[in-house]
Amino acid sequence: MTNELTDTYIALAQKIYDMEDQLVRVLPLMIENTTNTKLTMALTTHLAETEKHRTRMEKALKDNGQASERDSAFEKMLENTVADMVLITDESVRDAFIIASASTVEHIEIAKYTTLILWAKQLGLSEAQELFEANLAEEEAAAENLASIAADNFFATGSVEETAT
Repeated sequence: MTNELTDTYIALAQKIYDMEDQLVRVLPLMIENTTNTKLTMALTTHLAETEKHRTRMEKALKDNGQASERDSAFEKMLENTVADMVLITDESVRDAFIIASASTVEHIEIAKYTTLILWAKQLGLSEAQELFEANLAEEEAAAENLASIAADNFFATGSVEETAT
């Protein structure tokens, strides 16, 4: 079981590395398409965190090769997000769509990092476990921040209250 769990753990870690790598390319597009100042700041902060996540994943994978296993479902989801996002002309609707899309990404990452933490613990990979826990904490904070922005600016009033100038 341990060899199979190790192989499965490595494959998942490689997919998460790929997810973080894909997000480093997509988050700037989301940032460019936001009009809400708080949302822009939150996504910009999370882009910097995502770059750190990618670096932490490289460290966690250092003994298992850097080959990235493509997460094609995640890739397709991001492609659809970008394609749909650029079609939305109403700025407040586009911002709400970006929040919803980014929240979906965060929850996927939270689920996957939680799994990696459990598997790393079971495999006795304490250094990797700590790296995943750091990423998880930032993903959870990002998800909470997005929910707060949504509640404060969209769902409470039905419109964007603060726009970038």
